[in-house]
Amino acid sequence: MKVMTFNIRQDNGLDGVNNWSHRKEMAASMINFHDVDVLGLQEVFYNQLTDLESLLPDYQWTGVCREDGKKKGEAVPVFYKASRIVLLDSGNFWLSETPGVPGSKGWDADCIRMCTWARLLEKESGIEFYMFNTHLDHIGEMAQIKGSELILQTIKQLVGQNPFILCGDFNVTPETDVYRMITADPSAIQDSGKVCQFPHHGPEFTCHDYQVGELMTLTESSQDDSKNDPKGLIDYIFVSSPMKVIRHGTLSDHWGGRFPSDHMPVLTQIVLG
Repeated sequence: MKVMTFNIRQDNGLDGVNNWSHRKEMAASMINFHDVDVLGLQEVFYNQLTDLESLLPDYQWTGVCREDGKKKGEAVPVFYKASRIVLLDSGNFWLSETPGVPGSKGWDADCIRMCTWARLLEKESGIEFYMFNTHLDHIGEMAQIKGSELILQTIKQLVGQNPFILCGDFNVTPETDVYRMITADPSAIQDSGKVCQFPHHGPEFTCHDYQVGELMTLTESSQDDSKNDPKGLIDYIFVSSPMKVIRHGTLSDHWGGRFPSDHMPVLTQIVLG
């Protein structure tokens, strides 16, 4: 099964040539071409959700927007291929001291943050699994830590013995306390990029902020140590142990130097059980 996390960049009127109206077909094409089965998206306004509904007719989704629990603000939806996967249950919680209150902002966060989860059934195997998708705060270190703790606690409460996937834009690099906390118990959860059977494909970072020249320099020079610079590696797919991870990659696809987002999607191929 192919799993993707993809921060598609909000529909921001200040983005000029990189506005969503110029990127939406590219973003949807990447998802379709790579034949993704389940994916977590970040920074998704409701109008972007409706665009993706039209551009991705083989997919269904679950989630709400963070400001009101309905259609206001960004969402972190879970998309899934309806021909292969069935949605059994889903929910949302806010990364705050009051996780059940829509729009609540926690600790020292600069923005309202949340997590969307889905309990899913893979039809052919009959295996149930969970998908958690989030976007941690980009400023508040306490919010990053406490929000991650809340997500891990919720996973323990919900999943039981079922396999699970935790993905998203975590806004932290691998040397941070948040990353170390999430991966502290490898018998429970692992970074899919660290346990894949085949070598990692693509750049060793995920956020490029449309800096095409820098990206080309890093990806074209495989002998350059800067390719392994963790700066910008902030998007991850974590999986429950001992889930088998076959392939893992950061997809630097672009159309004539134009990118579908300021983040590159991360794609991993897994075996549920």
